[in-house]
Amino acid sequence: MKKKIITLISIIAVVALIVAGGLYAKDKFFSKPYDECFELIHKIEKQYDSQGNIYANLDKAVKKYAPEAKVAVEEERFVKYENVCKNGGSVFFYFNGDQVVGTCTKHQSKHFKYSSRAYKVYHDALHVASTLKDGVVLNNESLQEATFYYENGLSHMSYPKMKINGQEYSIVPYYDEGTHLISVLGVKNFKPFENDGQTLKYVTDGDAYYDYDHQEWYITSSNISINLEGKTRASILQELSQYSKVKVKAEDNIDLSVKD
Repeated sequence: MKKKIITLISIIAVVALIVAGGLYAKDKFFSKPYDECFELIHKIEKQYDSQGNIYANLDKAVKKYAPEAKVAVEEERFVKYENVCKNGGSVFFYFNGDQVVGTCTKHQSKHFKYSSRAYKVYHDALHVASTLKDGVVLNNESLQEATFYYENGLSHMSYPKMKINGQEYSIVPYYDEGTHLISVLGVKNFKPFENDGQTLKYVTDGDAYYDYDHQEWYITSSNISINLEGKTRASILQELSQYSKVKVKAEDNIDLSVKD
């Protein structure tokens, strides 16, 4: 009897090892649909040229990597495509200054889950900007207010937060009316409301700047803030090149104010 029990335990252990090995191999050697989709989207983002007709140039970039893609909706701030990702889902490409940023409706929840908080807030801000109600002017105040509530900030009395180099930052979008560029700033020790507890504070300066293209943060020194007014993405990065860059992973996020 004792021998049978030992044999059974051995069989169970072997099966468990086989299953674990299979799961490891799957994660290590086989790409996931949401990663494949966003890798394709990133190729299109890099291919896009903002000079000339932005809609025609976007379509040219899309068709290079997804020949079967078709335009479903075309608006001022975004274009919706079908048949881009081979595993389904609609893909939205948002115009942001001199770049275009894409996301897939089917795969974004899992992709964002394993990305940094800043990556998600950046995409959320672009979405919010494109869906403001008629009559609401897109400016820094309207974008920050809408994003704050979209990220469930009222429940937590905070914008989404994350740690960069061990310090806690609130992740706040910024919109510049001159360049039509949406950026993401990190702000230390930030309380979103004025003393009355009802009026939102509007952020124009930050302690860190998120570089979406490389998914890195530029961190300033302790007494210097970043002002983005009237600056293009290229000029911002040039100005910030003197500061250190930090690669942030999803595990550095603080689980606060997250909209799933």
